[in-house]
This record gives sequence, structure tokens and C-alpha cells, in this order.
Amino acid sequence: MCCRQMRQGNYIYPVIGPDGSPLPTDIHNRPIYPVLGPDMSPLPTDNSGRPIGYDGKAIPTDAAGAPLDGQGRPFPTDNRGYYLRIGEGPEHGSTVVLWSTESIERLCSPKNLKMDILFAIYTRNMTKIVFDNILHAINQFADYVDLSPDVTRVGLIYGSKDIVVPLPLGGYQEKEHMRDKIRGVVFSDDRSNEEVPLDRSVKQQFIMFPRTQTMKIAIVIAQEMMRYEGNFLKIV
Repeated sequence: MCCRQMRQGNYIYPVIGPDGSPLPTDIHNRPIYPVLGPDMSPLPTDNSGRPIGYDGKAIPTDAAGAPLDGQGRPFPTDNRGYYLRIGEGPEHGSTVVLWSTESIERLCSPKNLKMDILFAIYTRNMTKIVFDNILHAINQFADYVDLSPDVTRVGLIYGSKDIVVPLPLGGYQEKEHMRDKIRGVVFSDDRSNEEVPLDRSVKQQFIMFPRTQTMKIAIVIAQEMMRYEGNFLKIV
């Protein structure tokens, strides 16, 4: 394999990219990794070849050249080794759209509503990227409600063959505790034809953790089509 020598006398061997070809390097001799956007096509680059973000600036990297999000964490990769630009907002390459604080306050603010909100994710045939984006959106949603115990409670369940309850309704001490529980969720690919009705688990949460005079909301998120049969949600 070809290499080149630095002024200090050290040799630099090229890093091989996901497609098997050597990667270019920046002025600091760090490899420039290609980054794929939400549509799975390479992001545009600047004059030096570095991928650029929505703000028009080069995406920051660590000492090894790995692209970093706004919190200093390396971007995730797909099964081919390409870095994927996802995160918590447009500046981080997210496929999740930021909530507009101005529009929420102008039209309707949920901050003072007494609500029990249960997020139910039906994971059959769902990809990890989609699942992670949903968790990012739930984390973001928490900034727009009052999670005091006497105001809004949030819960999370997910699955298809087996239903997992990482966050029972109101089962956290504070907002960061809730986020820690969500960050601890481990996605498992489920393409089985076996399934457990999600609506039963949703109802069970409201029955097990009741509150009077509270608006009860179940938000069901799925990769597949949904339709209603009678009073029950049907996922097909």
C-alpha cells in the first residue's frame, strides 16, 4: 500500500473508505470520511472536500477524522460503514424537524395542560435509524411540556412480538432521569410475523397508573400503515 512521509519523518498510510478506495485527508492529515444525508446520498462538500452541514460550514471531526454532532458525539454508521447524518436538529443533520417555539406559543402551548401522554412505538419492520429518530423526537418533545408530577406525565412502550416498557407512565424523577431511561433503550430488529396487540399494553399503562381529571393521550408510531376498526387502532 502506498504511503507518504510527513516533515517529522512519520509515514502516513491511507485510510480505506467504505467503498474500498483510499480516503482523502485534510490539512491536518486526518481522513475525510463521506457522510450520507437523510436520503442516503453523500452530503455536499466544501473546497477542501469536507462534508458541510446545513449551516454551510464543514462538519467538525475528532482527531481520527470521524464526524461529530453538535454534542461532540461521532455520527452513527450504517451496516456498510458510512457515517449517517442524524441528530437533534437541522444543524446536526437530523431527519427530525425542530419544533418552533414561536409557533407553539402563538397557536397553542401544552405547557400548562394536565396530561398523561404515552408514546407507543410499533417496531415491526422498523429500521434502527427510524427508531432512533423517534426517540430523538420524544426527547425533544419533553422540552415543550411541564413534566412536574402534577402536570404532565410521559411514558414509552415499544415492540411487536414482545412489548417492552422502558419508561412506565410517569416512572421518572425528573426530565433528565426520563431522558436517561430513553437513552438506555436498545433497539432489536423484529421481522417476525408474531405480534402482540399494542392497544392492550397502552390501556394497561393508563389503568396501572391512573389520574383523575387528566387528558389521556396515546401516540402510536409505526413504520407500516394504520387504520381504525371500530374503536380500536389496527396496524396492518
